[in-house]
Formats: sequence, C-alpha cells, structure tokens
Amino acid sequence: TSTATVYNFNGHYQGGGQLSGLNIRVSVDNITNKRYLRAPASSATDPSELGRNYKLALSYQF
Repeated sequence: TSTATVYNFNGHYQGGGQLSGLNIRVSVDNITNKRYLRAPASSATDPSELGRNYKLALSYQF
C-alpha cells in the first residue's frame, strides 16, 4: 500500500463590535484533491474514494 498525504484547511472568524455574536467556520478537506483509495475501495472509480469536501458553518448569537 502506498502512502497518501492529505492537506486540509480550517479557518475561524469571530466578529467584533456590533458583530461580536458572529462566528464563521470554513473547512476544506483534501485541498489538492489528490485521488487515493481507502479500504475497501477496489478501483479509482469506486464511490468510497475520498475527494475534496467543503464545509461552512455560520452562527450568530444575540
């Protein structure tokens, strides 16, 4: 089995002043979109192959 290196990005912003209740979280998993297989995947077109994922969470508390 060959090794795979996956790079992820996670960012967080918390507002200040009038926007002090604002929280934003952004994540990108597998930034380079490198194609690799995880068990039990059997080929490069297998649906269990992992790719890039985007996530966004936005909240405001008042």
